[in-house]
Amino acid sequence: MAKKKVGDIVDKGNGRYLLKNVRLSYAFLFEPDEQEDDNGNKKKSYRVTLLLPKTTHKSVAQKLARIISDLCEAEYGNPKLSADRKFLRDGDESDVEDHHGHWTVTVRESRKPILVDRDRQPTTEEDELLYSGSWANVVIRPWAQNGKSMKKKNKYGKRINAGFDVVQFVDHDDNLSGNSRPDVDEVLDELDDDDFDDDPAPKKSSKASKGRSRDDDDDDDGDGDDDDDRPQRSRSSKSSKKSRHRDDDDDDDDDIGF
Repeated sequence: MAKKKVGDIVDKGNGRYLLKNVRLSYAFLFEPDEQEDDNGNKKKSYRVTLLLPKTTHKSVAQKLARIISDLCEAEYGNPKLSADRKFLRDGDESDVEDHHGHWTVTVRESRKPILVDRDRQPTTEEDELLYSGSWANVVIRPWAQNGKSMKKKNKYGKRINAGFDVVQFVDHDDNLSGNSRPDVDEVLDELDDDDFDDDPAPKKSSKASKGRSRDDDDDDDGDGDDDDDRPQRSRSSKSSKKSRHRDDDDDDDDDIGF
């Protein structure tokens, strides 16, 4: 378990804000996630839910709430917007247990964000630094959907969203629940010679093998429901503490001035 992190938010100009020491959840950072809207249209995007612990990030959530309110006033002429139309929400209202006790910030981007390590050097998925459960610094960019500043409107109404440009690894932590795989050493025993029979198993005829190959090929041509149902790849047993899982829409927290 990582040490308790102190949250902070820094205005970086041009509508960008650096959120310090947030925890990653449902992280689709290296490969985009494909989702389907109500009309059946599929769209790929990079996305992640940022967890802000309520014990350490209250001032950060309050500042984000004010940013949202100011955007609503400037873009819509009204500082109020329903809770489900904002990127900042109350994790206690979520169905995801790992989000309880946090405020959540959901960000997404069509372009791949810049991903770096503690030394600000590029990091890859093989480095196993940025995963669902690790801590990071993230540069976000709030914006008003269908606001006055948008030249092109869409049919999805008013909403305060947030994109993100940069994710920097800060620290490791336990993996969050979801699609994590067990550690091989924890679930399997080491085999010894006594586990094997003296007589080898009879070989199948080459004719039967060919038939089996055809069956396997037929299975591979199927729709692969089991794999498709999994939104992301789990971490390897080498790093059993790291996994990814799906994000959840929930409501905002009225206690921070929404």
